[in-house]
Amino acid sequence: MSEDAKREILASIAAALASSRELEGDPPPLDPSTSRCAVPTIAATERLSRFRGMLERVGAGCTVVANLEDAATAVRDTLREAGAEKVAVSNADVVSELAQRLEGVALVDDLGDRAALLDCPAGLTTAQFGIAETGTLVLVSSAETHRLVSLLPPLHVAVLRESRILGTLDDALKVVGPDGDATEISRAITFVTGPSRTADIELTLVVGVHGPKHLQVIVVREEDSA
Repeated sequence: MSEDAKREILASIAAALASSRELEGDPPPLDPSTSRCAVPTIAATERLSRFRGMLERVGAGCTVVANLEDAATAVRDTLREAGAEKVAVSNADVVSELAQRLEGVALVDDLGDRAALLDCPAGLTTAQFGIAETGTLVLVSSAETHRLVSLLPPLHVAVLRESRILGTLDDALKVVGPDGDATEISRAITFVTGPSRTADIELTLVVGVHGPKHLQVIVVREEDSA
């Protein structure tokens, strides 16, 4: 395309835009108090049931237990059903405590050994928050070094405290954002909604291509356990 042709096309676009502004006038300024859509809240008493239901809808499993001892049993049962004889574990205190109760399961805790992580059939982490609205886990890297543990093994087992289940995505962003409870924003905040999935241009869905094929969430109801 010649330079003259380019200038002619750009001049035509500029003229059309100018004409449009003359007809419609300048848009009114945004009012910050009304520019955001109102997000309905989810009552605290409804969050667990909504979270569990949404997890099942996105293809994940959810087990609700009373305390950390029952959580360890749930982890053992999940690994046994998956045929996983070893599990990669994150460096969270709760995960370390659970790992001590996983008799007969080999533990991989060297997070720098990429080959060992790739060879693990399962990964065990905590989740810092859950979102009832979508069944989403929120993983904050400042709380534990867990990104690869939650991304590489085909089975991801996450332990979450019930009191950390928030209502909506908006609630979660307020907590992990610059004005949230944390003193600083974490270097990496991962949102996990069900098993990893992708689709091609024909919308053929494939699960587990870029991450875990299975997700099992264990919700601990006891306040001081996770």
